[in-house]
Amino acid sequence: MLKIKKLLVASSAIAALVFSASICASADAQIDNLSRVDNTIFAKVSAENARLYVVAHGEGLLSDVFFKDIGDDGNVELTVGEASEYALYLWDKESLAPISAPYNLVGDKAYAEGSDIPLPEYEFSVDENAYTFNQEDDVMIVSAIDENQIKGFKAGVETTYTLTDEITVVGLSDKFEDVVPGSVVLIGANSKGECAAIELLASMGIPVNPENFVNSFGYYEASDGSTKYQNFVNEMFSKSGSKMSICQLDEDGNKIKDEKGNVLTTQYSFASNNVLCYRVGIAMDGDTPIITLSSSKVSATKYTTPPSIIEGTNTHYNYLYLRYNTETGKITQCVIYCVPKNFDPGKGDGEYSDIFNLEPIVIIE
Repeated sequence: MLKIKKLLVASSAIAALVFSASICASADAQIDNLSRVDNTIFAKVSAENARLYVVAHGEGLLSDVFFKDIGDDGNVELTVGEASEYALYLWDKESLAPISAPYNLVGDKAYAEGSDIPLPEYEFSVDENAYTFNQEDDVMIVSAIDENQIKGFKAGVETTYTLTDEITVVGLSDKFEDVVPGSVVLIGANSKGECAAIELLASMGIPVNPENFVNSFGYYEASDGSTKYQNFVNEMFSKSGSKMSICQLDEDGNKIKDEKGNVLTTQYSFASNNVLCYRVGIAMDGDTPIITLSSSKVSATKYTTPPSIIEGTNTHYNYLYLRYNTETGKITQCVIYCVPKNFDPGKGDGEYSDIFNLEPIVIIE
């Protein structure tokens, strides 16, 4: 579906390029200022009912198209790819007719066609709580959270953010209460480096409820519209060395089965080099060791008898959060939730164990 959509977009862009020479541009429609930061374009536009199109060319052919409607305030924020040069167009968003002369974006500077004077830089909001997500950043596994700070692990390093007075939560939830220890999140930081927003990517909830995780099964695009990474919430079916077979899901997140009732699976490989993973497990008997997986061998740094990175499916549910790089076709980050099938958080005195062990795991292919 994504490929079909992209072809339609590309066809529309090509059509606009063909007809742009014959359609008069509006003298009032223009890009007033523009900045490109971390592959995100921020622009202020003087035009009504407009859309910004950003087109990349490779070897003379159109290779990618990005577009977004201009806001009522004239501002637009659009995440693009990594190309060094783009052509920018303002179109009427209903008729798809060009309404201004094109612009050229070279590096982080934009130029009106025929001009060598760059547009003024975009004037960013001075709102202290304004935030941006950086999809190139490492996701964080939350280890603790209070009214002032959120703590966790990013790329194996313990990290702390100060929370702003109001926190926006997007992704699998819009409630700050759903961001609990063990959650997989991406931080939206303001200009001071404070946490002003959280994209919730996976969470078991407290107490542990496997149904919460199953209800979130599916494939999720990044909330900021970037396409490089796709997020999976799924269940491990089997593993072989550093490769995992993951249950195939339909659009509603349900497992797809063949006519005999067998679950269909897809095998994914981890990216080359070291891939940082986390095992979030039930702390029934204390510490969870740091373990490494090299090909089909598993070794532990603390214990003589190596434990398995993933528990047996006959005794445990092995739920997965996976971050997938669509450009390389590889898994870049992984969080494994190992939950015993007989685990009852309400048993006994009603208290449940310290469920979250956040020791980093390095998988080596």
